Amino acid sequence: MLTVEGVANHVMRRRRLGVVVGLVGVGGLAIWLAISVRGIPPTRSVVPESVAASPAPATRSDAERRGPEALARPSAAASSIEDVLRARADPTAAGIEVLVAGLDADDAVVVAEAANGLVARGAVSALADLVAYDVLGRPWAAPSIIDALGRLGAVAGREQRADVTERLLSLMEEEKRRGARESQGNLLQIYEALGQTGDPQAVPPLERELVDPTVSTAPRVVVVQALVALRAQRSRGVLERLRDQLATSAEGVGFEAELRRDLLAAIRDALVQLS
Repeated sequence: MLTVEGVANHVMRRRRLGVVVGLVGVGGLAIWLAISVRGIPPTRSVVPESVAASPAPATRSDAERRGPEALARPSAAASSIEDVLRARADPTAAGIEVLVAGLDADDAVVVAEAANGLVARGAVSALADLVAYDVLGRPWAAPSIIDALGRLGAVAGREQRADVTERLLSLMEEEKRRGARESQGNLLQIYEALGQTGDPQAVPPLERELVDPTVSTAPRVVVVQALVALRAQRSRGVLERLRDQLATSAEGVGFEAELRRDLLAAIRDALVQLS
């Protein structure tokens, strides 16, 4: 079970090193570290496919997604890291099909490479599959899928971006209710992905997370950073009120005091960037 200290350590590592590390509990940490090593740097540029060529958004049903048209894809069970790496170098539509099939692999590293390959290609045509993906039922794949949703949503057309935001917000609410071992790590990834989309519709829900008493101090740092990524100047009022509230509250001791200082520093930085 993730502890508050574990989440806070994650946030401080993000702040000091500027990298994304999905917290998935002790049992899953080694897997996610492997994924992070293979991950695509946040600064990588993406050239999207033609948005006009993208298919219409799929339904949320994973069962419907795996209909007859999915049978023509390469077998997910047979997807290996070699298959996915070859597909990443394949500029054709067939390469994208292999990458999409790789999302269903049981190996977290294969899923990560497939998702990163789709992001590197700007493959907005894969968003229908990503939106319909059973994220909560496949926890080893969740960080990669969530990250890909945010990054591809950023280069998608308006309608597809709206579908991505809707899906991420739905996942956010589900994870807050579910409270599984990996939920806290997934929530951090979801907050960041919402910021990556560039969709202003994500701003009000993120503002609500800042004032939600069930959201602890450490995750609020990631929420603040997401609002900055969205250039949410309208959020200055919420940020100022939270800053003033923290400034007049008890500092706490030890670890809690450090968390509070980190959040205050994030808010002050955000107010400067959003001015």
